[in-house]
Amino acid sequence: MNTRLLEYFIAVAEHRSFKKAADLCGVSQPALSIQLKKLEGILGVDLFERTNKSVMLTEAGKQILSDSKQLLTNVVTLTKKAQLFSDPYSGEMYVGAFPTLAPSLFPKLIPELVDTYPNIKFHLIEEKTENLIGMLNEGKLDCAFLAEPEEHPLLKSQTLYKENFLIAHPESLQVDPLKLTEHNIMLLQEGHCLRDQALEVCALSGLSESIDYSASSLSTLLHMIQLGNGITLIPEHSVQKVDGVKYTPFKKNIPGRSIGIFWRKSSLRDEILLEIADDIQREFKSRK
Repeated sequence: MNTRLLEYFIAVAEHRSFKKAADLCGVSQPALSIQLKKLEGILGVDLFERTNKSVMLTEAGKQILSDSKQLLTNVVTLTKKAQLFSDPYSGEMYVGAFPTLAPSLFPKLIPELVDTYPNIKFHLIEEKTENLIGMLNEGKLDCAFLAEPEEHPLLKSQTLYKENFLIAHPESLQVDPLKLTEHNIMLLQEGHCLRDQALEVCALSGLSESIDYSASSLSTLLHMIQLGNGITLIPEHSVQKVDGVKYTPFKKNIPGRSIGIFWRKSSLRDEILLEIADDIQREFKSRK
């Protein structure tokens, strides 16, 4: 069986749309439909309930979907394993980070990795933490940079560095870190790990979130601060220069977050990833 058929099946199953799946797979919709009919013929079961308005998995389709994903993961692993056995310091490496970390980490990290491992082609993926963990477990990522703690039975990790939070506020507003309850704090939308970290600080400090504002990115959040709408918490390595925005450090009980690198326990890249972790640790220690 051609694994491409399984890729088409998974795309339609996940997006519930033949058109969207065809676009993502780079084929025409009629060609996709023909190939899926071929797959159903090979398996001897219907995988989808098709109507003019919706696409639903049959019971057989639901059962086969997880096996199909696992099969493709095994194929990817097999291909990488053969490549790595011939030369573990070559090939492609897929590296992920969550949105409030990637813009500050990737530009500094990747040039060094390219210099150190010239025979490896690095692919960068920016996704929310939940998606990164799923991609790691499915073999779609070799490693990911995540905020700790994250504990998953199939993954191992190495702590890289810790960074403090700063208070971002309008330049015209005097903010006392000991009296933050006088202000509303604006946070990122649901699903961002920085939001969860900030909420923990809010709970300890007695801060209340402004229900009128919820931003999709740090850049948007800072421009809302620029307009005088409130304050927020920013990791020190994610500070952006924005006119009218000032950053004030905490005076005591300084909140922060810890960043680690995560990869599968079964990964054949284990040795290289440990080397990368050591390099990053030394780099951040030298900055202190």
